[in-house]
Amino acid sequence: MFANGGYKVAPYFITSAWRTLAGECWQRPRRCGAGEGAQRTIDSRNAFVMYNMMQDVIRGGTGARAMSLGRTDLAGKTGTTNDQMDAWFAGFQRNLTAWCGSGSTCRAPLGPNETGAVAALPIWISYHGRGAQECCPRSRRPVPEGVIAARINPETGLARPGTRKIR
Repeated sequence: MFANGGYKVAPYFITSAWRTLAGECWQRPRRCGAGEGAQRTIDSRNAFVMYNMMQDVIRGGTGARAMSLGRTDLAGKTGTTNDQMDAWFAGFQRNLTAWCGSGSTCRAPLGPNETGAVAALPIWISYHGRGAQECCPRSRRPVPEGVIAARINPETGLARPGTRKIR
């Protein structure tokens, strides 16, 4: 919902993917996209702000390794359960969302340093680096009406002078 502007779209598994001799990427199954009968579940402004915050995870947070893909439209969230039992990374751009997880079926810890950024993010990067990027062109999310950019004074919690409306 964050990537597509606030629409609920049913998730699906990619059961197979291949490339034609001409280099075209194909995958099954087909899906219903946002705006094609999909229900809006959150305001487009909220979706934009969340997408932007999750881009910061990639730009300089726990998912920063994904910057190696050379894309500016990626966003995501790493996750690690208590005692490193499970680690995951959910990453997306406007046209594709993918989740990778790592864990033990016997409920044993993965190891002291096995976090989402260490155990799951490299799998996600490998998936995106092996053709998902070509199948999903770079895109920039349009800024919805009413979103403003503001620097906040940490002492007062108020917008600093120079706050501007983006659109």
